[in-house]
Amino acid sequence: MADDLDLLERDLGDQLRRTLHAVADTPPSIDRSRSARRRRVFGGAALAAVVAIGGVAAWQSHDDGEIVRIPVEQALITGEGSSGDWWLLPSQHTDVCGNPMPGVELVSGQINKPGYEWNTGGVAYGEHGEDPCVFDGWERLGDPALSNIGYSRIGYERDSTPWGGFGAVHSSVTAVRVSADDSAPFVTESVPRADDPDGPRYVAFSMPSDTVSVTIETIDADGDVIPGSAKTTHLQ
Repeated sequence: MADDLDLLERDLGDQLRRTLHAVADTPPSIDRSRSARRRRVFGGAALAAVVAIGGVAAWQSHDDGEIVRIPVEQALITGEGSSGDWWLLPSQHTDVCGNPMPGVELVSGQINKPGYEWNTGGVAYGEHGEDPCVFDGWERLGDPALSNIGYSRIGYERDSTPWGGFGAVHSSVTAVRVSADDSAPFVTESVPRADDPDGPRYVAFSMPSDTVSVTIETIDADGDVIPGSAKTTHLQ
């Protein structure tokens, strides 16, 4: 266990240092498709790095509590790859005001083991505004082109670790089309949370470790791409 913890600490430290360099070299921007919400504040530049892990994560959770077990029976979507199993779960955390976090989070089995702190990335269909205790859901906008997409490595932050994508979409969106680099696009279906079957829907998928650019488009019940929904992200 001690060796595993030392490895995790070293890898997360390397990830933080790489991200701090990236943040320093990147001009600030505002994108209403993302909402920055944190379970734990590290302070100063470190907080900026957590916001920008992978450059695109919607929120990143580093919880003080130790993991007892991963509630895999709650998973909306499951997957496996070279870094092990992963699950898209309803959010397991609370916001800075102690309210249950909406949405979902991507949990990698490799870096979320019993006795470790939670280390996940997640999204919700909306954002916290000026009042951090109030969540503004986007479902009321009735815009099926609007999505909230995040990405993170599924496991230790290494060049060989696959990428995971996770997203929140409008309740009318049945699937998203994923175009990664020059590979043929693939479609992944959306699913709702069991406790909100008529509410926002969620997607998760994995991609090769060397993926550079990803475009996401939302798809309606007729199988058509929704105009104006294309969203391109550069991962590295």
